Amino acid sequence: MTYQKTHTSEWTALICCRVSDKSQLKGSGLDSQEYRCRRHAELNRYPVEAVFLESKSGGLALTERPAIRDLIAHIDDNKASSKSYVVIFDDHKRFARETRSHLDLRDMLAARDVRVEFLNFTPEDSPEGKFSETVFAAQAQLEREQNARQTRQKSKARIEQGYCITAAPVGYRYIDGAGGGRELVPDEPQASIVREALEGFASGRFASQVEVKRFLEGQPEFPKGDAPSGEVRQQRVMKILRNYLYAGYVAAPYWGVSLRKGKHEGLISFETYQAIQAKLDGRVYAPWRKDVREDFPLRGAVDCACCGTPLTAGWSKGKRKKYPYYFCRRKGCDAYGKTIPRSKIEDDFAGVIETLRPTRGLFEIGALMFRDAWDQRTAQAASVAKGFAREAEKIEQEVEALVERVTHAKTPRVIAAYETRIEDLENQKLVAAEKALGKPESRGTFDDLFEHALRFLADPCKIWKTGRFDLQRLVLKLTFSEHLQYCRETGFRTPQTSLPFKHLGGNFMLKNQMVPPG
Repeated sequence: MTYQKTHTSEWTALICCRVSDKSQLKGSGLDSQEYRCRRHAELNRYPVEAVFLESKSGGLALTERPAIRDLIAHIDDNKASSKSYVVIFDDHKRFARETRSHLDLRDMLAARDVRVEFLNFTPEDSPEGKFSETVFAAQAQLEREQNARQTRQKSKARIEQGYCITAAPVGYRYIDGAGGGRELVPDEPQASIVREALEGFASGRFASQVEVKRFLEGQPEFPKGDAPSGEVRQQRVMKILRNYLYAGYVAAPYWGVSLRKGKHEGLISFETYQAIQAKLDGRVYAPWRKDVREDFPLRGAVDCACCGTPLTAGWSKGKRKKYPYYFCRRKGCDAYGKTIPRSKIEDDFAGVIETLRPTRGLFEIGALMFRDAWDQRTAQAASVAKGFAREAEKIEQEVEALVERVTHAKTPRVIAAYETRIEDLENQKLVAAEKALGKPESRGTFDDLFEHALRFLADPCKIWKTGRFDLQRLVLKLTFSEHLQYCRETGFRTPQTSLPFKHLGGNFMLKNQMVPPG
């Protein structure tokens, strides 16, 4: 590496500063490096022309490092000038922490007649100097790889103990643990919002990811991220639904750490998490449709009585304004193209909902039955827990038997089948072990938890008339077991109601009566 001063006898300094760890970004690492480099330039009477600061940390390729890229571009842009450049680094480890990158960068600068100076090391243009510099570069690479290995080992051990090491997902935050390290804890009110979204999707309250998306967007306290107009991105919804941290579990498949109970409190049960995964794996994602919106709450829930095709909806442009209509879209149907005013079909639907209101006496009996069922389930919790404990032990024995078979299997296909079965059993064991813990912690009394449900059963029409799109869609899902049939001439046909309303009855179901005494 020979430096030839082809322009003048003076060197012009370029300073390059870089941190090697994200934690240093929070301190004064870059400022301290720049100060030391400026002092070095001042002592050697180098005028400083530019300073290149690099706040990127981690294993970036040489050409991807912003400071180095800008440094080379600056030198190339000033080829025609009469300046000879010297690049100053605080430490040879700031230059590069990989032997190959160190030598490549030295060659890139030497090809441009650029000199390199380190504050703690003076490179010499001799065989011994080149050898020493190569040794220092190799030592820097060794330290980097050793630190990375130590970090991986500590992180893996942390996960194996049940602690989360990744960024806290929405609904959680980190606090300083009593024994050192950080611990994940629920962050309200976001935790309650995420719990409601997850449980709603698992139970069917939210039939699709789109409805989960709408629910989250309707929560002012849910962080929307960088999406425009307060929109929650679909990828974020999927990430929440797939995250096992919300079930209170941790894992690191890339390090061979299997799914295990975490130290943090889960927002949902592992059984609920499994129900979500089964629902996601069993259905194709339905994209957002602009015509499924607040303007037409009955769209997708009402079929044409002539052909059975779900009615679609849209706005028709008049002379001065637009008018909302429902209509059949199937060609060949007698009702094809014949519009139904939105106000008419929705008024007719409100009349159907009105007939579902049960009599006061029958509703009170139903409420007492719900309370008795609640008390019975609470009393049976201990015995049920023992049954799940026995089931967990049985599954563990079956897993051990399969592991023994795997050790003797030789065919890859057989081994893969055993491994798949073992993974399924491990998940079943986790569910059984979770239920075997005993009586689940109650989030409230019967009156607190069932207050809204009983109000809904008492008068679903009142909830429908609130005009809230999410509540109206909920009424449709919970009230009717099948799509409603609508005829333009006669209106709605007799609907198929869900189980609670079949038993509670209504004004159109007179056959449902109390058994006479005696």
